[in-house]
Amino acid sequence: MHTELAVDPAADPIRTMIWEEVAIDTTRTWEAQKQAFKKWHQISPDWLQLEGLAEVRNAVAHGLGTLTRRQQRSHSSTMTKINRTGISIVNDEVVLEEQDLVSAARACRDLIHELDAAVTAKTP
Repeated sequence: MHTELAVDPAADPIRTMIWEEVAIDTTRTWEAQKQAFKKWHQISPDWLQLEGLAEVRNAVAHGLGTLTRRQQRSHSSTMTKINRTGISIVNDEVVLEEQDLVSAARACRDLIHELDAAVTAKTP
């Protein structure tokens, strides 16, 4: 929102077209989002917890609760990320407890607050 206000895409049609492309491109991947925050706002929050939660989400969504083939191919890296979340993996299966969901929601909320505060502080 702060970025869009600064860009003011409604100022003219060309700016609108460029903004629509860029806004979509920068939200396609986590890496694109991280780079956009760094490049546009000079902020680099700690994404480690969210990266682990994304791995858990992928196992649940794409592996039906089991690590996906892609995750199994890079098992060590995947487990390093997931271990940061405190969520258990047993025999490559995600074991979620209610507290895991509460912690995940809190981590997401905290990152959003951190990003909002950082962007707000740097926006005129």
